Amino acid sequence: MYIVLGIFAYMALQILIGIWVSRKISNETDYLIAGRNLGYTLTTFGIFATWFAAEGLLSVSGEVFQNGLPLITEDYLTWAIGILVLGLFFAARLRNNKLVTFADLFQRRFGLLVEKIVAIVLIPSILFWAAGMIRAFGVTIAGFTELGIFAAITIAALSVILYTTFGGMLADAYTDLIQGLFLIIGLIVLTAFMLANGGLNHIEEIPRQHFNLTDPSTPVLQSVQGWMVGIFGSITATELIARILSAKNAKVAKWSTVMGGMLFIVILALPVLMGFAGGHLFQTLDDPEQLIVLQAEHYLPGVLYILFIGALISAILSTVDSTLLAAGSLLAHNFFIPLTRIREKRYKLLVNRLAVIFLGLLAFLIALNGKSVHDIIFAAASFGSAGIVVLYFFSFGSKWGGKWAALSALFMGTLIPLSGEYLVSFIAYPYFTGFFAALIAYLLVGGIERWMKIPPVSFRND
Repeated sequence: MYIVLGIFAYMALQILIGIWVSRKISNETDYLIAGRNLGYTLTTFGIFATWFAAEGLLSVSGEVFQNGLPLITEDYLTWAIGILVLGLFFAARLRNNKLVTFADLFQRRFGLLVEKIVAIVLIPSILFWAAGMIRAFGVTIAGFTELGIFAAITIAALSVILYTTFGGMLADAYTDLIQGLFLIIGLIVLTAFMLANGGLNHIEEIPRQHFNLTDPSTPVLQSVQGWMVGIFGSITATELIARILSAKNAKVAKWSTVMGGMLFIVILALPVLMGFAGGHLFQTLDDPEQLIVLQAEHYLPGVLYILFIGALISAILSTVDSTLLAAGSLLAHNFFIPLTRIREKRYKLLVNRLAVIFLGLLAFLIALNGKSVHDIIFAAASFGSAGIVVLYFFSFGSKWGGKWAALSALFMGTLIPLSGEYLVSFIAYPYFTGFFAALIAYLLVGGIERWMKIPPVSFRND
């Protein structure tokens, strides 16, 4: 009963923050990127909380318990490295160009058609990711309480839709600060209780290979592909880039992203420790992803157990709000508003809010009908960044390639990974193959454009 009341109180707080923040929003820029006025604290915690999802939190501890570090290095450390790369090499340039959405970058460099196609590729992946996190909320809360999955998913979806619709990026920034702190405190408290109760006393019994950062039996190209997916996925993540565009200036954007990546690495160590400590309580588990939940139930007294549930809720919600706003911005700012030629500020703001509601409800329906969190997340990953990342690299300081080079790269970078996953079996490494096919297509078609003297769209990146 107390857990259910705590969940409702926590959700109500998020909605109140959204309503309070909405008084400061007067135009599209305020709504989508907080008026480009976020400082170090809100930007750093936004970067961290957006990327440290509950799906990862549960998976990390379970994977370490079952198989050790190798897959963690490929699946999660690469995300953190991607954030650092994004901060060190791209964040300042993105912020200096005064973009509103990630797709704006490609409109300036390659034209309107490329902008629209990039948005088409990005929106489904963001939407399925949001749906996966909403379903993760339902599965998690249904396991803690007597609420069914339908009720839990409905509560999560309505709460996030409401506070994001009212408050936009500024509401997301404040709630992510609260959610990030909840998550960090919850993990620290659980780890401290685990250590105090001798959770790592059996560490000498853990097989040595579990401490290897890589698996020697994994083919080299498979490992390279895994690193590419993690790093490229992070540097092109629309929800992360929205945080960068919301920063007060380029310096804040750069170093807040770097600090968010470093915080990710530090906090990631806690569920890794909990994974290694799993053998103290369990020899095997039918569902290893429930390990950290079972550890919390074993080690923590009642009030602190509720706090940890709050940490899990925070990890989920901090991802959902950012993804819904990112998808809504692409639909409204890059599609509907240009097509309808809306000019008035209040109507632009209204369209963005309606886009968040529409996509939030769509994510809710996907979450209800998805077979599992894993299935939904896998569907999101199918729309990879292989083609988009090629355009990304050539958007700063290079005049090689124009509209047709960009379109060819997007075509190859989307078709090959999807075909490799669903249609054909002879593409052994779909993302790896798709990226290099997109790169070669871009370079070749760019050469043809230059030979035919088709001028590229001018682009300022100072």
